[in-house]
Amino acid sequence: MALSRSVGDGRLAAAREFWVARIDVDETLGRLHRGEAIAFVDARREEQWRRATDKLPGALRLAPNVPDETLPVIPAGRAAVAYCACPAQASSVAAAELLRARGYENVYVLEGGLEAWRLARGPTEPIEP
Repeated sequence: MALSRSVGDGRLAAAREFWVARIDVDETLGRLHRGEAIAFVDARREEQWRRATDKLPGALRLAPNVPDETLPVIPAGRAAVAYCACPAQASSVAAAELLRARGYENVYVLEGGLEAWRLARGPTEPIEP
């Protein structure tokens, strides 16, 4: 797990700096296999979401462009792992920053996002219409 520094984009508290923890696919899969409770947060952009057919297990939707309408409720005792399909995980970083700003503490960004998850053959489930 690594930490990366990013700056909010104005929608968050006036360019405050956030430290976003990153977690790789292997560590995430290891935690799942050990039975740890993880709440996946799907932060794909709207156009990507509309074309999507699957998501990570039990993923909650957090649209990066309308977060107040889609802000998920992470159950107590669960780590939140945000992911997206952006090459640099821009949407998942924004989602993680938003969750941290709203008081969530155990928040991570999935390194490599959805592509890395699929390459590792991580489990997915269909998106219900």
